[in-house]
Amino acid sequence: MISRKDVLQKALHKCFVEMYRWAQPSIDLDELIKNGFKDSTEDPLYARHYLSQDNFKYIRDTYMDAYGIRDTWDDTFELLINQLLEGGIEDDYKEATPDRPAYRNYKKVLPLKEVLTCPGEVNTIIDYIKKCQNFYKGHCYETNQFSCSIALGPSPNCNAKHVEEYWHNHGKPEFKIVEYNISDVIYGEGEFEEMSNEEFIATLKW
Repeated sequence: MISRKDVLQKALHKCFVEMYRWAQPSIDLDELIKNGFKDSTEDPLYARHYLSQDNFKYIRDTYMDAYGIRDTWDDTFELLINQLLEGGIEDDYKEATPDRPAYRNYKKVLPLKEVLTCPGEVNTIIDYIKKCQNFYKGHCYETNQFSCSIALGPSPNCNAKHVEEYWHNHGKPEFKIVEYNISDVIYGEGEFEEMSNEEFIATLKW
């Protein structure tokens, strides 16, 4: 039976594979492992491949969202607290009439201070909600664990100069880092308008 731990390990591996796919030079990490590659402390894989900090975060965050690792705990509580303090909206369903079908509308939700008979209690209520928010915050363990594993694991180097120097000293004096944003490639922005992801990644291989 598959466990949550198995799912997270799979996400971690796939994230590393994707990072090296978009790194410079680009490689197929799965193929490398399949062919018996063993990393070493003397010449670690991560030191030979460059991925900008922005692209690193883009891939990491994409996998965290896809595998449900993203921590939205604080966002949810802040939304709740804001609605209680400032008010908001809620659904207002209108029943069908002879001349109109049923439909959904919205109506205003008043802030707590306009609803409670003792507005001074608003701060007490918010304080109790924040205590709950902070006490049960430990559930974001997965988020922290995944982020740390990616950051401290064998992810590509974000030091362009170091990687360029490595290849210049290992038989590729013409190797040069090209700065780009993954989102521009994926959504065909600017110079990438008529280039597919795979066509661009092919340009990153040496």
